[in-house]
Amino acid sequence: MSLTELMSAANLDRYAQIALIAFMAAFGAIVWRTFSRRNRARYEDADRMLPLQDDQ
Repeated sequence: MSLTELMSAANLDRYAQIALIAFMAAFGAIVWRTFSRRNRARYEDADRMLPLQDDQ
């Protein structure tokens, strides 16, 4: 039995779909957390503390 036959018989195509769904869920959670109104004050505070920002 060759490696090609062994890998095609393993039915690994579902793992790619599961990984895509997991990636999309993680990406959506990161985007939601970044742009939610609840975290706006945290990001504004961090923006004021940037070390290379001009003092105005």
